[in-house]
Amino acid sequence: MKLQVVALLGSSLMIGFAAVADEEARPGFQLEAVGLRYGFGEGGLSRDFEELEGVAGFSLPWEWELGRGWELSPRLELSLGSFGNDHATGVFGSAGAMFPLAPGKVPVALDVGVGPTFLSEHEFVTRGVGSDFQIRSWFGLSWAPHDHVRLSYHFQHMSNGGLAGDNQGLNMHTFSIAWRF
Repeated sequence: MKLQVVALLGSSLMIGFAAVADEEARPGFQLEAVGLRYGFGEGGLSRDFEELEGVAGFSLPWEWELGRGWELSPRLELSLGSFGNDHATGVFGSAGAMFPLAPGKVPVALDVGVGPTFLSEHEFVTRGVGSDFQIRSWFGLSWAPHDHVRLSYHFQHMSNGGLAGDNQGLNMHTFSIAWRF
């Protein structure tokens, strides 16, 4: 229950932030989408972990055409949510770069991303994650079945990058839905 309450508060803050950011956006940097993301542990030491977060994505002023209709359009993603297991839950915030590679106007993209993440809790009874500072990296697919909707699946790895003692990392499957502007 605590996980859902923190995530609901986080997503409400993201939507409010996104509304303000959209009004003040400048050309080339503007609100691209807001959404929710849910993830669960992949197995092993990650098996009992979950995350739920609100996400805001901003387009960046760069876009590259790579030939044969392929485009790379990076964006900045900010997120706020809850992370934990049945024993402990913490709040986290993250800012990361997403690099979607898409074949022109086809509504499917290959996503790769990385970003620093800050946790309010790093000890979770069943295991620790080493430090409050983590690095999340992910890859997966996104699909836009409608002009305003994007569905995504990502395989995510979170680790402290060897900056602290315990560095086994967590692997998660994440699913998201976003409203695109």
